[in-house]
Amino acid sequence: MTATLGRYGKTFEGARPIVFSRRITFPNGKAVFAEVAIEPEDLVRGLMFRERLDPDEGMLFVHPNTGSFPIHMRNTLMPLDVVWISSSGRIVEMARGLQPCKSDDCPTFGGRVPSAFTLELAAGTIARNGLKPGDIVTW
Repeated sequence: MTATLGRYGKTFEGARPIVFSRRITFPNGKAVFAEVAIEPEDLVRGLMFRERLDPDEGMLFVHPNTGSFPIHMRNTLMPLDVVWISSSGRIVEMARGLQPCKSDDCPTFGGRVPSAFTLELAAGTIARNGLKPGDIVTW
């Protein structure tokens, strides 16, 4: 089976597209539409190999339990902002402007505070929306 990763991803053997999204609303009333990753393979793949992400798009990772979920930028082709969110929708941690990593030994970011969700966004989204730890996001 050959599939495309989302709207802008590369096609490769064995991948399947993520097929549903949620509107994520920030405290300032602005929103992004985030593809929802729930299945284990989607949680691992995330935004890898994506060539672009519009400013009003993202990916929401729904973790199977609350825990520590650091991310890496291996095989990620664009800079990202990342927000870790508690089960109540409160931002508990953030990382801005993470850059793609082209090596096999990529650093990890975040995951120091337990969270239930991770939201990956186009770089600059955190600043553009004035997001900060403690803010509540809804979907």
